[in-house]
Amino acid sequence: MTESSPGPRLHITDALGPRTVNIDSELPGCGFLNLGFEYDGQRTDCMEGITVERVEEALTACIND
Repeated sequence: MTESSPGPRLHITDALGPRTVNIDSELPGCGFLNLGFEYDGQRTDCMEGITVERVEEALTACIND
């Protein structure tokens, strides 16, 4: 399973392939790709909006598919 968080250009950051899933942050304002230099001033806590339970659910869905 590959996890991908969607950004503003979804056609680039969407997960591609039969066993991939996008898991987006539940925090507002986190729809951006953060490589550390191109979005100065954006949130820095976006990963906190992705719970372990959501990742487990996505993984379980891929395994059972």
